[in-house]
Amino acid sequence: MKKVLGLLVITGVITIGVVSFLGRSAQNPAALSSVESGTEINMAVAPRVIHTVNVERPVASAIQAPATPVPAPPKPTRQEIISQLTQAIKSALNSTNAADHDQVFTNLLPALIAQDPVAAGRLAESLDPGDGRQELLRRVAQGWAGVDATGAVAWAASLANTDEQKSALIDVSFQIAQSDPAQAITLAEHYDLGGANGTMGNLAQLWAGKDWPAALDWATRQTAGDQRDQIFGRLAYVQSQTAPVDAMNLIIDQMPPGSAQNEAAMSVLHQWGLGDFAAASAWAAQLSPDGPLADRVNQELAGIAAYRQALNH
Repeated sequence: MKKVLGLLVITGVITIGVVSFLGRSAQNPAALSSVESGTEINMAVAPRVIHTVNVERPVASAIQAPATPVPAPPKPTRQEIISQLTQAIKSALNSTNAADHDQVFTNLLPALIAQDPVAAGRLAESLDPGDGRQELLRRVAQGWAGVDATGAVAWAASLANTDEQKSALIDVSFQIAQSDPAQAITLAEHYDLGGANGTMGNLAQLWAGKDWPAALDWATRQTAGDQRDQIFGRLAYVQSQTAPVDAMNLIIDQMPPGSAQNEAAMSVLHQWGLGDFAAASAWAAQLSPDGPLADRVNQELAGIAAYRQALNH
């Protein structure tokens, strides 16, 4: 046993020496010449040293296959959107939560009108009285007129209920007046929307704010009566913002004495007196003491003076 162990030790020493020698010889070939020609290296005795490179293979589980793209859900069709909005509005109107009702008029209904105003109109007509029907009709009329005035007029005029028809046409006309008051006036005249409700006066006021000469010319051609007086009262109020003396003269020249003239004059005088009390008082001093406006004007100015005095204390 000791002999075997000794042999193994000697063999290992020889192997290390040969490998070391070959390594030096590879770096310095001349070293081979120093070996005596009679010297032989028994390669059978020296075991070959095999150098291996340890290449780590990637773990199969660490390599992830490319993820399969998840297809995007199909976009809803326009008809599906309309149906969803319609159902959402119905549900919100049936809710006892006030916030749900607000959602109808701030988001849902405008979205439905943008998609299909005809569907919005049908929805409003399908509601029972008391289920927000009047408010929905009004909002549909306004919203529809904002995107399609011609279609909105046709729809409003087709409503079976006379009161609802007139109300919807008035709402449409006011929406149109925001951009084209002359067209709104024509619409109101065609469907006879004036009268005691003050529609024509309000529309005339909007028109006067955009085109004073055209509105004044139209007003002077109106038939004498309550509606004409309302119109001139509104025009005078618009003119009073920049020319209160002219506004007062317009009231006196175009409106007959009476309650309508008094109210129009007081409306102008009140704003004038608050802004320039001295000028308003100077104009009032020129009125005839026996004139129809004198007493009301003096009372109004006295009230304004008291109000101004109270503010200063």
